[in-house]
Amino acid sequence: MNTPLDGADISSIRLCHAGGAAMPVEAAKAVQDTFGVQIVEGWGMTELHGFGTMNPAVGECRIGSVGHRLPFVELCVADVADDRVQRVCDPDEVGHVLVRGGQLLGGYLDPAHEAGVWITPSDGETRPDWSKGGDWFDTGDLGRIDADGYVWLTGRSKDAIIRGGHNIDPLTIEEVLYAHPAVEVAAAVGQPDVYAGELPVAFVQLREGQDVDAETLRDFARERIAERAAAPVRIFVTDTIPLTAVGKIFKPTLRELAASQVITEALADVAPDARVTARQDKRRGLVVTVALPDDADPVTAEAARAVLSGFALQFDLVGAGLPSSTA
Repeated sequence: MNTPLDGADISSIRLCHAGGAAMPVEAAKAVQDTFGVQIVEGWGMTELHGFGTMNPAVGECRIGSVGHRLPFVELCVADVADDRVQRVCDPDEVGHVLVRGGQLLGGYLDPAHEAGVWITPSDGETRPDWSKGGDWFDTGDLGRIDADGYVWLTGRSKDAIIRGGHNIDPLTIEEVLYAHPAVEVAAAVGQPDVYAGELPVAFVQLREGQDVDAETLRDFARERIAERAAAPVRIFVTDTIPLTAVGKIFKPTLRELAASQVITEALADVAPDARVTARQDKRRGLVVTVALPDDADPVTAEAARAVLSGFALQFDLVGAGLPSSTA
C-alpha cells in the first residue's frame, strides 16, 4: 500500500485477503479504494488448524468483521466465570469467543498452558445436531456476534488495559491512531502506574518518509477518543514494532518496554544509575529486574525498594551487595 501504482495494470486482481492479525478498518478501506475489489478478512488460530471464520468472497463482506463461522466450527460468544459458561451473550453483546469441534487441538503439551483455556458448558445448553458437545476452548479473544451471524473481534482478554478497575479496549486507541495519515502501525498497552494500576500508552511506527512527534499524535488521539479514561497518556514513536513469525504485533515486548521506561523514571531521583529490564515469566507474569551499581550504598537500596513497593509488579532487586535475586 506504500508503493505508488504509477499507472500499473491491476485489472487481474479479483480479491484481496487479510489474515494473521486484525486489520485496522482504515487500512481495509484504503485497500478497497486503491484496488476496487473486496478485501476478505477471516480469523483463525493454530489451535484450530487454520481458519475458524471468514467473510464471504461472494456476498456481503462487512469491513471490520471476520465474517461467519466456517462449516463444522462451533463458535459462540459467552459470559465466562470460574472456567464455566455462565450464559451465551445476546447479539452484539461482547464476551469471550469460544470454539469447539473436530478440528480443534486435543490439548497442550505443557500443562502450564492448559490453565483457564477449557471452559465447561452451561447446564442444559442447546447445540446443533452435528455437535459432539463437550468443553469449549477459550480463544483469548473478546468479541460479539451480530444479528446476521457476523463475528466482530473487539480485543484480547489478556490485552485489556485495566485503569483503576476500568477495562479499556486497546482497539479504541489503535483505530484512532491508524486514522492519522503518518501512522503505519499502532499498538496500545498498559503501562504500570502506582495509583491507577495501569495507564494506556501507545507505540507507533510511522510510514516511510513521514515525520510527526509523539505529542502531536497524543493530542490527535485525545481529541478523537470519546472515552476519557482510554486517552493515551504517552505515545512512543519507534522505528519498528515487534512482530511474531506470522506478522502479529507482539505486545509482551511492548509491555516490557513500557514497564522498563516508567520504572526507570520512577527511580531517577533515588537510583539514577540503576539498570532496569523487564521480562515475561511463565509463573510470575511481568517481572522487572532493577540492577543497582555495585558501589551503591544500603540507603540507596532501601530508597529504591520503597519506590518499587508502590507498583503492583514482581521485582528482582539485585546488586549493591544484595542477594542475587530479591523479589
